[in-house]
Amino acid sequence: MVTGVDFLDANVNVCKILAKENPELKVEFICARIEDFISNLEPNKFDVVLGLSVFHHLCFKYGWVNVRNLIANLAEKVTFGIFELALRKEPVNWAPALPNNYRELLTGFDFVRLIAYNDTHLSDFKRPLCLTSKKYVYVEEFGCLKIDSAKRLSHDYAPTSRIRRYFFCGDKFVKSVSAIDNHDIKEMTQEINFLKEMGGKNGFPQLLSANTIHYEEDVEFWIVREKLDGVLLSEKFKSGESVDSWNIIKQILKILVMLEEKNYYYDDLRVWNVIVDDKGKATLIDYGAIGNEPKDVAAPYNLAMSFFLFMNEVFERTFKVQRQVKFLTSLKKYIPAEKYRKMLEVEDSGKIFAQLYGILFEDNAKTNYTLAEREILAVEDCLNDITNRVAYQSNRLDNLEMRVANIENFLRELTARIKIK
Repeated sequence: MVTGVDFLDANVNVCKILAKENPELKVEFICARIEDFISNLEPNKFDVVLGLSVFHHLCFKYGWVNVRNLIANLAEKVTFGIFELALRKEPVNWAPALPNNYRELLTGFDFVRLIAYNDTHLSDFKRPLCLTSKKYVYVEEFGCLKIDSAKRLSHDYAPTSRIRRYFFCGDKFVKSVSAIDNHDIKEMTQEINFLKEMGGKNGFPQLLSANTIHYEEDVEFWIVREKLDGVLLSEKFKSGESVDSWNIIKQILKILVMLEEKNYYYDDLRVWNVIVDDKGKATLIDYGAIGNEPKDVAAPYNLAMSFFLFMNEVFERTFKVQRQVKFLTSLKKYIPAEKYRKMLEVEDSGKIFAQLYGILFEDNAKTNYTLAEREILAVEDCLNDITNRVAYQSNRLDNLEMRVANIENFLRELTARIKIK
């Protein structure tokens, strides 16, 4: 049964006449305002709702935030939605009432997938057509996958600047990214390429499918892979669950050594990117962070330093969103002075993680220490030295950025003067 809704009597009457001329069709038409119809709609009465180039009129009347909430209400009541949405860049009077990104109207749905850009009779701009649901994910290779749970952030402190979705569907994990900049494209391309080569090996999950959707300015990435069992290390810390810190560090360092041997480097080593199963096995997630450049994603960009910070977080059972070298202070409580000095002296050239593994584990020495005060003092010089070096480099970077800003201001003023003349 198909039900059509329109708020103009004349339109509804025409549709009713057409329905009488086609009695084999199971259709009905109702005269009602869309906002009233959605508000009064019974859950699960309809399997699919079509909203084709209609909601921009409501945005003009009520504001797009209210329309977003209206569509979120609808998302709770239907299985699938198919929406064609107008764009803010269209040269019409109602366009300023729309959100900058049309996807803002669909945030009430967990699953949102771009399926086309269509021409319309009212605009020279093509409009996006999206398939949506809160109950299922649709992927060509597998059809409809029931959503057991969905997340919009990879962890509690994930940035909210990008549109990402994570779906847990039985034994499958589905990740989608609506790319908004080159960083997203690079990261997702790296993830797909890495899993194509390494998926199913060395504890990395098997890649089951990967799709890139590209219409107009829109780029979407969809990845389906095996689901890994376990809990994020950051969540274990948050819940107060006990972990074997040294064992986790050793396991992760082994993975980093293995990646390094294959010319891969993990540039985002954080406790929220480590998953630990119920047997204590630890492994890395977020495979978009694995590339061929030996550089951490954030300052001071040093892979060895990033690993020291990771160790510090594991030992202290905490993590810092804004990482700074000074957080290394507590690490010296767990590493004897001689080893700590060797770790800080590891060179960027050569096999960084192989060197670290050799220092920490290959001599079979015990790996839990209570240091005497003299040993703690012995490593302070090393720590202060490297902190000062990082601070010096940061100051240089700040000065360069200031100079660039001054040059940009000068160019803007010069351009303005030229235009005036």
